[in-house]
Amino acid sequence: MMKKLLTLILLTGLHPTFRGAHAQITLDRPLVLTGQTEDRRISGLHGSVDAADALSATVEQDGAHRTVTPAAASIWEVSLSGLSSAPPAGTHLIAMAPGGSGVVQIQLNGYGPYPLLLGPGEPLDAAEVLIGTPLNLVFDGSAFQITNGATVRRQPCPENMVTVNEEFCISPQENTSATFFEAAVSCGTQGMRLCGWAEFLVACNNAPQLGLTGMTGNWEWIDDAVNEDGAARSSGASACSATSDALVTSPRPYHCCRSR
Repeated sequence: MMKKLLTLILLTGLHPTFRGAHAQITLDRPLVLTGQTEDRRISGLHGSVDAADALSATVEQDGAHRTVTPAAASIWEVSLSGLSSAPPAGTHLIAMAPGGSGVVQIQLNGYGPYPLLLGPGEPLDAAEVLIGTPLNLVFDGSAFQITNGATVRRQPCPENMVTVNEEFCISPQENTSATFFEAAVSCGTQGMRLCGWAEFLVACNNAPQLGLTGMTGNWEWIDDAVNEDGAARSSGASACSATSDALVTSPRPYHCCRSR
């Protein structure tokens, strides 16, 4: 244990920007360090996120002081305390996607609006990400770059497929009969896969609105587990919810699906 006045070097987050810096903080009272010799942590710092305060590791790591939730609109208007000028390059935000559609921009504390870019010259369409998805934004001086866009972006369905919902697409017509393995390979070579049972059920129940054909009236292959060696699951004979097992060598029609 030691007690003395000292100048403490801390890593501080200069709220609300992404300008981590080493700074000196002068303490006006004794600093008491307790613990084992190998313990190098300082605990007990309060969770303040005021602009002039040093941030604890917990506050810095959870990002609460820079997280914003804009309303769905063509311009996401957000505000952060402690920012009294236009955001400098390096400003970091975590924006919770509010939904909507179309190209969007962001306005921070009245400054902007600035583009939101998924990549170089590629603006964000709000429909490409699910509501509530956290978007990691870093300001480059003229636009906010979405650094996690590759992992959160919903892919558009190809022209030869139908969008069922936010999660997946499906081929509109039933494919010619094939064995289970042939069907799986055929979907795979087209960048697709056999539909799971839940996907088949959702698509089948909405077939008229989606313009899908061949969803019922015969058994077709789906990619779902069965408790029988050499067999695979099929569905759709008498109703969307009908299921059956069949030998993988049996020829059956199928639809292909693709995740978004």
